[in-house]
Amino acid sequence: MCFCCNRLNPGVVLALLLFACLPGEGKAFFPEFEEQVIDPEAGTGLAITVSDVNGDGKPDIVGVSSKDVAWYENPTWERHLIADTLRNSNVCIAAQDLDGDGLPEFALGADWQFMNTESGGALFLLHRKESLEEPWNVTTLLEEEPTLHRIQWADTDGNGKKELIVAPLKGIG
Repeated sequence: MCFCCNRLNPGVVLALLLFACLPGEGKAFFPEFEEQVIDPEAGTGLAITVSDVNGDGKPDIVGVSSKDVAWYENPTWERHLIADTLRNSNVCIAAQDLDGDGLPEFALGADWQFMNTESGGALFLLHRKESLEEPWNVTTLLEEEPTLHRIQWADTDGNGKKELIVAPLKGIG
């Protein structure tokens, strides 16, 4: 049903009919998930990524909250601090092995200021120390990128090396 004109949308009707005709009423196409709380005190979660932080071959969860960045070790989900909030509020994270040791470094966007398109927004590189029990080394990559909100590693020029794409939500001005 279209909410703006109160009529049936033929595309939606067709999709529903096709779904109804699937084997097992379509249930085979949708996995079942079970909720599992791994950190009830994480604070306001703003971003997550999955990466093998400790090199044991298991995907770990890295969570970004307004107060810190932490990784949760698979399979026990033990919490390990990567860094406290670096500036104002952490907002986004992307993992990439930059030094070739098989372990990820993290780009972290912080200083999120939704209504401020003139200043704020910062980008950091988090690099582990020898012990994973210590907070990580922090390098500032960008002092200011207003409304910085999305980051992703990608090979944009086809040379086999990934570059960091940094995108603000609104931009300057």
